[in-house]
Amino acid sequence: MEKPPLIQPGSQTYAHSRRGTFGPIAVNNDGEILLLTTSHQVGQLKEGESIYLYPDIIPVGKLLYKSKINYYQSFNKKQNKKELLKSDKKKPFDQSFRVKGFGEYLPHVLKKPIYPVINQKLITYGAFSHIMKNIVLHDNAEINVIFDDGKKAKFCEQIKTGYMGTNGDSGSFVLTEDTFEPVGMLFAGNKMETYHNKLTEISKKINIFGFFCPISLPKESPSVLVQIVSSIIPDGYFYQKNNLYNKKVQQITEELGITEINKEKNGTYTVKYEDMIITSNPHKHGDEGSFLSKDNKVIGLAVAGSEKITCTIKIEKVLKALDLELIAFYKKESLAIIERSGYWNMRCIHCGATMIPNSKCHFCGGTKFFIT
Repeated sequence: MEKPPLIQPGSQTYAHSRRGTFGPIAVNNDGEILLLTTSHQVGQLKEGESIYLYPDIIPVGKLLYKSKINYYQSFNKKQNKKELLKSDKKKPFDQSFRVKGFGEYLPHVLKKPIYPVINQKLITYGAFSHIMKNIVLHDNAEINVIFDDGKKAKFCEQIKTGYMGTNGDSGSFVLTEDTFEPVGMLFAGNKMETYHNKLTEISKKINIFGFFCPISLPKESPSVLVQIVSSIIPDGYFYQKNNLYNKKVQQITEELGITEINKEKNGTYTVKYEDMIITSNPHKHGDEGSFLSKDNKVIGLAVAGSEKITCTIKIEKVLKALDLELIAFYKKESLAIIERSGYWNMRCIHCGATMIPNSKCHFCGGTKFFIT
């Protein structure tokens, strides 16, 4: 049986004959993994009803609940804007934390949302417009919206940008272009401008701890650093406390224990580490990023090895170098959900790095892969 496609931000939704966009994947303070989109994209979906992945029309979960956002003002009567929150706990197939269309070459970690800044460069991926970029024009804008049923509403305290999407793109995850920080969720606009809900406000209302985004690295990071980080950091297990945009690359490599990096004739790199943990268990392609634990405590991440040994970098080095924190404080069953979810599951058959479909391995240049 052919494996169904992954659910991921930017995928097209289908509910009650309406198509929209899956937005950000988040974790709340109870440890549940959640998907967000806007309520007008799913028609009259009621709690407990299914939402589908289009065009496969496969149920990907049920509506958990709708949350009230207090800055909605109706022209007709006082009521609250409702945002759809969808739980994927009973998903029939795997989800991906990767943001569709960009940042797929980087591991995805949890991040807190940030407030928008005027002239800030943003990026998003909608199911209909795909990759769109523009800047923040206003960080506290108002907009009047007329819905399909004829109701009118006034939204306050919204993010206003240049054109970033069209009908069906509502729900799209909006991030900063340089560091991939979570900023907003697209919900309305026209051919000149687009409006987005602030994720900082949504987080307060529905008790969200963080959103899964590509890890932030220093500005103009060399490809070797991207390759190293991508090979040792698994998706979904870490929270990045601060972006590393202004951190020195040399400082990161030193904190990781890297003493030497050499580029080979075939374009690959040889990386030498110091102060590693060596174990006698065998290491196979695709094991990079696997956890090494002792007494139920994570002590390292696998980097390389052979049929006889595994070389592991100490977890405290990784946490310090990349300003990460293990999200082990969540419920055990929540970590099991993350573990089962299966992040980008194409692995290079030569070096084990994650791969993007129809592309070469960014780590060693190989084209053959296997499915984990």
